[in-house]
Amino acid sequence: MSAGRRSALLVAAAAAPPALVLGAITLLVNPVIALVVFVAVAAAVAAWVWIGAQRRVLSAVGGRVADVDGEARALNLIEGLSFTAGLRQPALVVVDSGGLNAAVVSRDPSSAVVVATSGLLAELTRIELEGALAAALVEIRHGELGPATVVASLPGLGRRLVSSAPGRDAATDLAAVKLTRFPPGLAAALEKMESKGTAVGGIGADQAHLWLADPLPPGAGAGAGGRTSLHDRAQALREL
Repeated sequence: MSAGRRSALLVAAAAAPPALVLGAITLLVNPVIALVVFVAVAAAVAAWVWIGAQRRVLSAVGGRVADVDGEARALNLIEGLSFTAGLRQPALVVVDSGGLNAAVVSRDPSSAVVVATSGLLAELTRIELEGALAAALVEIRHGELGPATVVASLPGLGRRLVSSAPGRDAATDLAAVKLTRFPPGLAAALEKMESKGTAVGGIGADQAHLWLADPLPPGAGAGAGGRTSLHDRAQALREL
């Protein structure tokens, strides 16, 4: 099933319950009015879910727009990687956190936003940061961000509806090193992330699947099942 169809189904699943309830209530008054109410409510809720999905997720994540001077290195890397990947350059939002992590939030490639922690930007060398940002950017090309962002915007549904497909992390890493043409860079980044931690305060299980690595603190449980450990991902890249 295409990402667009999955997005539509998720939006419909969120819009249907309130539309059915109100439609059923008005059915007691007039069937025609009930149909009108059902269509109107379903359309309104669907629009709220889809149009506001990215804004709600970014609001939950928090952060600030990257400073042109303070985050010049990251912005330059994103610009170069976007050009190489044939993508429109996404905006960069920085979350003040000591954890080393990154995510991408987007309904579609044209509106993508890369989220990076201040710890990631400060701790990684330029080569390591290039690898980590490449891993984030290739998620935009995979076309899965629409459904992932919609699910992340619906509290309580993310953890139940989203789990990582087997091999997703490996596929992301391989696509990233094809972009940078330097596997050791991403491998070193993943090793440093494992060493220093990837937890990001304030991130719930509903948004965990959007991140390069699990952003939940140790002991909080996995935010999305099926994730490959950072150690195994780094080892796989070292063997290329």
